[in-house]
This record gives sequence, C-alpha cells and structure tokens, in this order.
Amino acid sequence: METYRVFASPGYPFPEQWARETAAVSHARSPRDPGATQRQLAASRAVRYPPLSGITAPTVVISGADDPLSKPRAGRDTAAQIPGARFESYPGMGHNLPAELWDDVIAQMPGP
Repeated sequence: METYRVFASPGYPFPEQWARETAAVSHARSPRDPGATQRQLAASRAVRYPPLSGITAPTVVISGADDPLSKPRAGRDTAAQIPGARFESYPGMGHNLPAELWDDVIAQMPGP
C-alpha cells in the first residue's frame, strides 16, 4: 500500500480499494523475493534497445507532471527522439494513470 501511495497521483483521489485488492492479490500470488528489485534493475540496464529514432508508428508520450519516478523531462526526451512524436504531461498525475484521466489519455492516442 505504501508503494502505491508513493507513486500515486497527488492531484487525484487515491484509489484505496483498488490498491488494497491489488496488494492482496500480489501478496497471495508469490512469496516476497528480496532480490527481485535488484534483478529487475540489473536486467533493465543490461538490455540494449534499438534507437528510438527507428520508431515509425504515430507516437504520443504521456507523462505525469508530478511523477516521482520518471520526471517529465525524461518523457520530453523520449518524445524528442521519436520522429513526429508528441509529448503530453498531466498536472497532478504521478506514476500511475488515474481513472479520471483515462478518457483524455485515450483521446490523445494516435489513430491508425
């Protein structure tokens, strides 16, 4: 629950019921593995991705203006590396995607 609160969007109501249900499912699914976070971080650094400049699909990069994990400048940088990409930032949004923004975020998605 505390992790969900840290990444939550300060400008929107905290989805307490959803967070409790998700935490319960996650906890019941498998025992806690103290090394999991370290392995995840090591794996993310070890992977070599092709350049973003090779993306040809219409792209919009969505960022929370109040994201404590991925700052908006990272989203702006990502969008700048993808030809024709747009960058959209939402005030009050953290590292999660509040239900209140779903319709607007969907409307931002490029069509086929």
